[in-house]
Amino acid sequence: MKDTACIMVLLCVPFYTYCGGSECPLELNPPSIVVKYGDPVSVNCTVTAEAYGIGWEASEGGTGIVEGVKSVIWKVENLTDYETRPLCFGNFNSRQCNKPLDVVLYHYPDQVSIWAQDHQSPMIEWTEYRLVCNVSNVAPINLLTLKWYKGHVEVQNVTFNDTRKTLASELSVLPITPTRADDGVEYRCDAVLDLGPEGPQPPVAVHSKPFNITVHYSPNIIQNQSHGTEEGGDALFNCTATGNPVPTIEWKYKPADNVRINTSGAVSLLTISAVTADQDRMFTCVATNSQGGMSVDFLLAVKAKSTGAGMVVGVIIAVVLLALFIGLGVVFYRRRR
Repeated sequence: MKDTACIMVLLCVPFYTYCGGSECPLELNPPSIVVKYGDPVSVNCTVTAEAYGIGWEASEGGTGIVEGVKSVIWKVENLTDYETRPLCFGNFNSRQCNKPLDVVLYHYPDQVSIWAQDHQSPMIEWTEYRLVCNVSNVAPINLLTLKWYKGHVEVQNVTFNDTRKTLASELSVLPITPTRADDGVEYRCDAVLDLGPEGPQPPVAVHSKPFNITVHYSPNIIQNQSHGTEEGGDALFNCTATGNPVPTIEWKYKPADNVRINTSGAVSLLTISAVTADQDRMFTCVATNSQGGMSVDFLLAVKAKSTGAGMVVGVIIAVVLLALFIGLGVVFYRRRR
C-alpha cells in the first residue's frame, strides 16, 4: 500500500523525490557542459531501465514528463540563465529519480582597463603608485584569473573565491615604485577565463589596452672630466645629460673671447680655440630640471708650447759647452807634456 501511494504521487508530480536507494538508471550525454552566454545547447537523457516516463525540469527548455520514450533532449537555442540547473528525471516501477546536469555558462569581460589610482601622469621616481585593473561583466568569477604584465614579464596574478554565477565586475591593484629605467614602460592586464578541458583551449585572455608610464627623474651627467692640450691648441668638452624633463645645460667659467658653447637639448659642447696659458682651470657644467640638478667639473690642463727659437738656443748652448770641454782637454794635455 505504501509503494502504491508513492507511485501515484510520483506519476502526478514529476519532481525530485526518491523512493528507492538503488542507482538512478539515467545517463546524460554529455554529463556536463560549458556554454558561452547566448549560445545553443543540447543534451540527451537516456533511460537504461523500463520507465513510465522521462523528462527535463529546467528554467529554460524544460520538457515535462514524456511517456513511451527511451530518451529525451534538453535543448535551448540561446542559453541566458546563469542559475540554470537542469534535471533529467525518470518515473520507474516503484520510484522516481533524477540526474542533474552540471552547466557552466560563461561570459567574457565586456572591458578590461587600467588606470593609475588617485594620480595623473607623469610619475616621480622612487614614489609609490597604485595601478588598478578593472574587469567588467564576466562570469563565472571564480574561474577568472587577472594577470599583470610589465613589458613581457608577468609580475602578478590574482584569483577570486566569489561563488556567484551571474555577471560580476572585479578590481585588482598593483603597487609600483618606478625608477628612471621604467620611463616609457608598458603595463598590461589580462583577464583569463580558465574553463577547464571542456572549455576553449588554450584559455581565452581578454587584454587591456597598454598602459605606458612616464617617469620624471633628476639629471645625470655623463662625465668626461679632463682634457689636456698645448698652449695655442684647441680643446673640446662634451657635457651630455640624461633626465626627464630634458635638463637645461649651463656652463660656469671665466669669460673669454675664445670660448664658444653650442647646446642642443641635453647635449652641450664647449670649445676653446687657441688655448692660452691662463686657461689652465676648471670649466663646470650644470644640468637642471624640475626634479633637481647635477654639476660636473671639467679640468683643462695647458702645456707650455715648444718653439723653434728655444730649440736653436738649446743647440747653441750645447755647442758652447762642447767647445769648452774640448778646450779644457787641450790645455790639460799640453801641461802634462
